[in-house]
Amino acid sequence: MNKAGSMTDPEKIEMIRKRHFAFRLNVFFFCVFFVFSILIVRLAILQFVEGAELSKKENSNSESTTAIPPIRGNIYDKNGYEIAISDSTQSLFYRYDTNRKKDEVILLANKLSEITLRHSGFGKKKLTPAEVLKAMDVGYDLNKLATRMTNYSFSPRRIKVDLSKEEIAYILEHRDELQGIDIVEESIRKYSKETIAPQLVGYLRSYDVATRGLDYYQNIATSNDLNLNYLTSENVGYDGIELLYQKELRGQNGTKSYSVNAKQQITSQVSITPPTKGNNLYLTIDKDVQLITEKAIMDQLAYMKTEEARILKYPALGAKATTGYAVAIEVKTGKVIAMASMPDYDPNVWSGGGISSENWGLIQPFYQNGAIREVFPNYPDDKERRRHPSSLVPLGSTMKPLTVLVGLNEKLITANEIYPDRGLFTFGRKGYERPIRNSDDHAYGNLNAMHAIRVSSNTYMAEMVGNRLYKNKKNPVDIWDSYMKKFGLGIKTGSGLPLESAGTIEYFNEEKNASAQSAMVFASFGQQGRYTALQLAQYVA
Repeated sequence: MNKAGSMTDPEKIEMIRKRHFAFRLNVFFFCVFFVFSILIVRLAILQFVEGAELSKKENSNSESTTAIPPIRGNIYDKNGYEIAISDSTQSLFYRYDTNRKKDEVILLANKLSEITLRHSGFGKKKLTPAEVLKAMDVGYDLNKLATRMTNYSFSPRRIKVDLSKEEIAYILEHRDELQGIDIVEESIRKYSKETIAPQLVGYLRSYDVATRGLDYYQNIATSNDLNLNYLTSENVGYDGIELLYQKELRGQNGTKSYSVNAKQQITSQVSITPPTKGNNLYLTIDKDVQLITEKAIMDQLAYMKTEEARILKYPALGAKATTGYAVAIEVKTGKVIAMASMPDYDPNVWSGGGISSENWGLIQPFYQNGAIREVFPNYPDDKERRRHPSSLVPLGSTMKPLTVLVGLNEKLITANEIYPDRGLFTFGRKGYERPIRNSDDHAYGNLNAMHAIRVSSNTYMAEMVGNRLYKNKKNPVDIWDSYMKKFGLGIKTGSGLPLESAGTIEYFNEEKNASAQSAMVFASFGQQGRYTALQLAQYVA
């Protein structure tokens, strides 16, 4: 047999194959032995070298710190009467945990609901499991598979405010069963039950809602100023004085710190740094004058609906009036003593920074301050609503003292110049004349400037001032506008109140669409501009 043939000998081939298999098997056993040797050595190190240190870490504590919202400053009237105050209360919060299973969260919601049902006490709010789960804001509820979370994952969720002593005691006693639950001291806003200028004072909303609704808080949320340190669950000013003086009223956060072990069990005394109370605010509003003003408006609205009022003075349209606005200013100082927007409402419906859909439906027509902005009357029928003015109104005859002042100052009239009032004045191109009449077509006879104001003569103002301003001056509408601005008409008062309106100037549109003559004639007796009650009060003062 040759050498090449020996390679085909079946016995030799089998022998070579067995030797290769034995070699591979030995290598496999060696690798297994080597790996197990490493594991045994590592276990020995863990047990005898690092065991004590790891055991210490297992039982070590971590520090948990919770911010306490600041206590808001109070708001008083000029004499120290409480309009809005902050009371301390205990609130229940849930810390979101991404590792927590849905079934565990639902079980916790059921437990919390049961606690409120059993331990809330008389008159305290009780929560259903669905309400608890909604407040936990974990991305799902009992009725839907999934929802969108409204808070960031790291933000604590407020479950309930104003806990009873029994609720607090039970929760603290069963902390180990209620992981992720914390009790935080907060301040809750309470407003006077007498509803003192509620639209002026404003109301609070939660910070997370405010950042989505107002530029002021959006800018804070996107800033890098750590000193602001707003909490998502914190209640902040959303309108009126509460918003205007948010920075002064707010105060500074406090903190609550304690140690917890790996099982999230508290292992130390709780250390509390109390929050700093915000500044108190004293308004120029006089509570007694304010309440008298509010009552006077409501009494007048009621009187206008009586048969006596209809017969004596008011037409059927006036009997349907639903709103009224008033501002009282101290002439020598400019201080606002009363600001009424009626009907008003109880701002305590915003308690806790939110409002129910039922309450929102009730207050929606009245929650805005019609004394400083345009508010439309509350009528269910749009056709009827369009028949009534908004809270921005023409000056009417209250304009006439200023009209005379313009005439005197621009040397259009003299104080004792006599005007023969025939009850009618016409202006415009021949064949297209437009008439101006006095109230009830009265003809007052010979009038000077003082008497024209006293009898409220439309024709005097139109012919002697408005028409003469048009005929004798260049750019008469601009001249008229400059006087209006000097008396705070057509510009904001500078109060700083949120959403204050500058009013509506119409004489420029009249000049453009009709003529400068008609703009001046109609403006002279209080038309061609609509203003707020605050602007009218400032003008008269």
